[in-house]
Amino acid sequence: DTAEDGLSFTVHTVSSNGADPLSIRQLQDLCRYPSMYDHDAVYLSNYDALLRRYMPDALFIGVSNEQVEDRLGRATLDSIRALYISAYVEGENPTNIETTVRNLIGRSDNAKRVIMRPVVEIEQALTVIATVPANSNQAQIQTAIKQSLLAKYGRGQPIVGRGGYSAFLSKDIQKLLEQDVAILREPTSDIKVILPTFEVKPEEWRYLTNNSISVQVELAKYGGGGTWNF
Repeated sequence: DTAEDGLSFTVHTVSSNGADPLSIRQLQDLCRYPSMYDHDAVYLSNYDALLRRYMPDALFIGVSNEQVEDRLGRATLDSIRALYISAYVEGENPTNIETTVRNLIGRSDNAKRVIMRPVVEIEQALTVIATVPANSNQAQIQTAIKQSLLAKYGRGQPIVGRGGYSAFLSKDIQKLLEQDVAILREPTSDIKVILPTFEVKPEEWRYLTNNSISVQVELAKYGGGGTWNF
Protein backbone atom coordinates (compact mmCIF):
# COMPACT_ATOMS: atom_id res chain seq x y z
CA ASP A 1 0.00 0.00 0.00
CA THR A 2 1.72 3.21 -1.11
CA ALA A 3 -0.26 5.32 1.38
CA GLU A 4 0.98 3.32 4.36
CA ASP A 5 4.58 3.36 3.14
CA GLY A 6 4.47 7.08 2.42
CA LEU A 7 5.53 6.55 -1.18
CA SER A 8 4.34 8.46 -4.21
CA PHE A 9 5.09 7.90 -7.89
CA THR A 10 5.20 10.60 -10.55
CA VAL A 11 5.68 10.10 -14.29
CA HIS A 12 7.87 12.90 -15.60
CA THR A 13 8.37 11.71 -19.17
CA VAL A 14 7.52 8.73 -21.36
CA SER A 15 10.76 7.45 -22.86
CA SER A 16 9.12 4.93 -25.17
CA ASN A 17 5.58 4.26 -26.33
CA GLY A 18 4.03 0.84 -25.90
CA ALA A 19 3.49 -1.51 -28.83
CA ASP A 20 0.84 -4.00 -29.83
CA PRO A 21 1.76 -7.71 -30.08
CA LEU A 22 3.51 -8.75 -33.27
CA SER A 23 1.14 -9.27 -36.18
CA ILE A 24 1.06 -12.49 -38.20
CA ARG A 25 2.90 -10.76 -41.06
CA GLN A 26 5.60 -9.52 -38.67
CA LEU A 27 6.02 -13.03 -37.23
CA GLN A 28 6.26 -14.47 -40.74
CA ASP A 29 8.98 -11.94 -41.53
CA LEU A 30 10.97 -12.78 -38.37
CA CYS A 31 10.76 -16.52 -39.12
CA ARG A 32 12.95 -15.97 -42.18
CA TYR A 33 15.93 -14.95 -40.05
CA PRO A 34 18.54 -17.45 -38.73
CA SER A 35 17.95 -18.71 -35.20
CA MET A 36 19.78 -16.87 -32.41
CA TYR A 37 20.71 -18.31 -29.03
CA ASP A 38 20.17 -15.86 -26.15
CA HIS A 39 19.51 -13.23 -28.85
CA ASP A 40 23.24 -12.69 -29.37
CA ALA A 41 23.97 -11.20 -32.79
CA VAL A 42 26.87 -12.44 -34.93
CA TYR A 43 25.94 -12.05 -38.57
CA LEU A 44 24.47 -8.92 -40.13
CA SER A 45 20.99 -10.44 -40.34
CA ASN A 46 21.19 -11.24 -36.61
CA TYR A 47 21.44 -7.53 -35.78
CA ASP A 48 18.52 -6.84 -38.07
CA ALA A 49 16.44 -9.52 -36.36
CA LEU A 50 17.49 -8.29 -32.90
CA LEU A 51 16.22 -4.78 -33.60
CA ARG A 52 12.98 -6.02 -35.10
CA ARG A 53 12.28 -8.28 -32.15
CA TYR A 54 12.62 -5.51 -29.58
CA MET A 55 11.31 -2.68 -31.77
CA PRO A 56 8.06 -4.21 -33.08
CA ASP A 57 6.54 -0.77 -33.65
CA ALA A 58 9.28 0.22 -36.11
CA LEU A 59 7.89 0.61 -39.62
CA PHE A 60 11.34 0.50 -41.18
CA ILE A 61 14.76 -0.80 -40.14
CA GLY A 62 17.85 -0.89 -42.34
CA VAL A 63 21.17 -2.36 -41.17
CA SER A 64 24.48 -2.38 -43.03
CA ASN A 65 28.14 -2.98 -42.24
CA GLU A 66 31.56 -2.53 -43.79
CA GLN A 67 30.96 -5.15 -46.49
CA VAL A 68 27.68 -3.58 -47.61
CA GLU A 69 29.18 -0.10 -47.63
CA ASP A 70 32.15 -1.35 -49.67
CA ARG A 71 29.81 -2.92 -52.22
CA LEU A 72 28.05 0.44 -52.54
CA GLY A 73 31.40 2.18 -53.01
CA ARG A 74 31.17 4.36 -49.91
CA ALA A 75 33.21 2.49 -47.28
CA THR A 76 35.79 4.46 -45.27
CA LEU A 77 38.09 3.74 -42.34
CA ASP A 78 35.19 4.66 -40.08
CA SER A 79 33.25 1.70 -41.51
CA ILE A 80 35.52 -0.84 -39.79
CA ARG A 81 33.58 -2.65 -37.03
CA ALA A 82 30.69 -0.27 -37.53
CA LEU A 83 26.99 -0.85 -37.99
CA TYR A 84 24.99 1.68 -39.96
CA ILE A 85 21.40 1.79 -38.69
CA SER A 86 18.37 3.49 -40.18
CA ALA A 87 15.10 3.19 -38.26
CA TYR A 88 11.70 4.84 -38.30
CA VAL A 89 8.96 4.61 -35.67
CA GLU A 90 5.76 6.54 -36.32
CA GLY A 91 5.43 9.44 -33.90
CA GLU A 92 8.63 8.63 -32.01
CA ASN A 93 11.37 11.14 -31.27
CA PRO A 94 14.52 10.33 -33.33
CA THR A 95 16.63 10.74 -30.18
CA ASN A 96 14.62 8.03 -28.40
CA ILE A 97 14.96 5.76 -31.43
CA GLU A 98 18.74 6.22 -31.45
CA THR A 99 18.95 5.52 -27.70
CA THR A 100 16.97 2.31 -28.08
CA VAL A 101 19.10 1.16 -31.02
CA ARG A 102 22.39 1.84 -29.22
CA ASN A 103 21.22 0.04 -26.07
CA LEU A 104 20.09 -3.05 -28.00
CA ILE A 105 23.26 -3.29 -30.09
CA GLY A 106 25.45 -2.57 -27.07
CA ARG A 107 23.91 -5.40 -25.04
CA SER A 108 24.62 -7.83 -27.86
CA ASP A 109 28.09 -6.60 -28.90
CA ASN A 110 29.61 -3.60 -27.15
CA ALA A 111 32.59 -3.65 -29.53
CA LYS A 112 30.44 -2.51 -32.45
CA ARG A 113 30.24 1.18 -33.25
CA VAL A 114 26.73 2.35 -34.14
CA ILE A 115 26.34 5.04 -36.79
CA MET A 116 22.78 6.28 -37.28
CA ARG A 117 21.75 7.18 -40.81
CA PRO A 118 18.52 9.05 -41.73
CA VAL A 119 15.78 7.05 -43.43
CA VAL A 120 15.12 8.06 -47.05
CA GLU A 121 11.49 7.49 -48.06
CA ILE A 122 10.89 6.72 -51.74
CA GLU A 123 7.56 6.16 -53.45
CA GLN A 124 8.41 3.22 -55.68
CA ALA A 125 7.21 3.52 -59.27
CA LEU A 126 5.45 0.43 -60.62
CA THR A 127 3.54 -0.19 -63.85
CA VAL A 128 1.10 -3.04 -64.36
CA ILE A 129 -0.31 -3.83 -67.80
CA ALA A 130 -3.23 -6.26 -67.59
CA THR A 131 -5.05 -7.87 -70.50
CA VAL A 132 -8.54 -9.10 -69.58
CA PRO A 133 -11.58 -10.60 -71.37
CA ALA A 134 -13.44 -8.18 -73.64
CA ASN A 135 -16.55 -7.96 -71.45
CA SER A 136 -14.62 -6.89 -68.31
CA ASN A 137 -15.08 -3.67 -66.34
CA GLN A 138 -11.73 -1.93 -66.74
CA ALA A 139 -12.23 0.62 -63.94
CA GLN A 140 -13.11 -2.05 -61.36
CA ILE A 141 -10.11 -4.17 -62.32
CA GLN A 142 -7.80 -1.17 -62.10
CA THR A 143 -9.08 -0.41 -58.58
CA ALA A 144 -8.75 -4.06 -57.50
CA ILE A 145 -5.14 -4.23 -58.72
CA LYS A 146 -4.16 -1.08 -56.82
CA GLN A 147 -5.88 -2.28 -53.63
CA SER A 148 -4.04 -5.60 -53.80
CA LEU A 149 -0.65 -3.94 -54.32
CA LEU A 150 -1.13 -1.36 -51.55
CA ALA A 151 -2.26 -4.01 -49.06
CA LYS A 152 1.01 -5.89 -49.64
CA TYR A 153 3.56 -3.22 -50.55
CA GLY A 154 2.09 -0.02 -49.12
CA ARG A 155 3.72 2.19 -46.49
CA GLY A 156 3.85 0.41 -43.15
CA GLN A 157 3.63 -3.13 -44.53
CA PRO A 158 6.31 -5.49 -43.11
CA ILE A 159 7.59 -6.68 -46.48
CA VAL A 160 8.77 -3.16 -47.46
CA GLY A 161 10.11 -2.31 -43.99
CA ARG A 162 13.43 -4.12 -44.34
CA GLY A 163 16.21 -1.97 -45.74
CA GLY A 164 18.87 -3.40 -48.01
CA TYR A 165 16.59 -5.90 -49.73
CA SER A 166 14.27 -5.32 -52.67
CA ALA A 167 10.75 -6.43 -51.85
CA PHE A 168 9.64 -5.84 -55.43
CA LEU A 169 10.03 -9.01 -57.50
CA SER A 170 8.00 -9.28 -60.70
CA LYS A 171 7.18 -12.96 -60.18
CA ASP A 172 5.83 -12.31 -56.67
CA ILE A 173 3.75 -9.36 -57.83
CA GLN A 174 2.25 -11.40 -60.67
CA LYS A 175 1.44 -14.24 -58.30
CA LEU A 176 -0.16 -11.83 -55.82
CA LEU A 177 -2.37 -10.21 -58.46
CA GLU A 178 -3.51 -13.55 -59.88
CA GLN A 179 -4.40 -14.64 -56.35
CA ASP A 180 -6.29 -11.46 -55.39
CA VAL A 181 -7.94 -10.47 -58.69
CA ALA A 182 -10.04 -13.36 -60.00
CA ILE A 183 -10.38 -12.07 -63.58
CA LEU A 184 -6.59 -12.27 -64.00
CA ARG A 185 -6.79 -16.07 -63.64
CA GLU A 186 -8.89 -16.37 -66.79
CA PRO A 187 -7.20 -18.22 -69.69
CA THR A 188 -7.34 -15.13 -71.91
CA SER A 189 -5.92 -12.79 -69.26
CA ASP A 190 -2.30 -11.74 -69.00
CA ILE A 191 -0.17 -9.57 -66.69
CA LYS A 192 3.00 -7.61 -67.33
CA VAL A 193 4.87 -5.92 -64.46
CA ILE A 194 7.36 -3.14 -65.22
CA LEU A 195 9.81 -2.01 -62.53
CA PRO A 196 12.51 0.62 -63.01
CA THR A 197 16.06 -0.46 -62.26
CA PHE A 198 17.47 0.91 -59.01
CA GLU A 199 20.37 0.30 -56.65
CA VAL A 200 19.27 -1.19 -53.33
CA LYS A 201 20.50 0.86 -50.37
CA PRO A 202 19.88 -0.07 -46.71
CA GLU A 203 18.60 3.38 -45.70
CA GLU A 204 16.04 3.62 -48.52
CA TRP A 205 12.46 2.87 -47.54
CA ARG A 206 10.69 2.03 -50.80
CA TYR A 207 6.95 1.48 -50.82
CA LEU A 208 3.97 1.86 -53.13
CA THR A 209 1.41 4.64 -53.01
CA ASN A 210 -1.73 5.22 -55.01
CA ASN A 211 0.10 7.82 -57.11
CA SER A 212 3.21 5.70 -57.73
CA ILE A 213 1.23 2.82 -59.25
CA SER A 214 0.30 2.98 -62.91
CA VAL A 215 -2.27 0.41 -64.06
CA GLN A 216 -3.24 -0.12 -67.69
CA VAL A 217 -6.14 -2.48 -68.32
CA GLU A 218 -6.54 -3.58 -71.92
CA LEU A 219 -9.36 -5.65 -73.38
CA ALA A 220 -8.35 -8.83 -75.16
CA LYS A 221 -8.87 -8.89 -78.91
CA TYR A 222 -9.97 -12.12 -80.51
CA GLY A 223 -9.60 -13.18 -84.11
CA GLY A 224 -6.81 -13.34 -86.65
CA GLY A 225 -6.93 -9.83 -88.02
CA GLY A 226 -9.43 -10.57 -90.81
CA THR A 227 -12.78 -8.93 -91.57
CA TRP A 228 -14.66 -10.77 -88.78
CA ASN A 229 -13.03 -9.77 -85.50
CA PHE A 230 -14.79 -10.16 -82.17
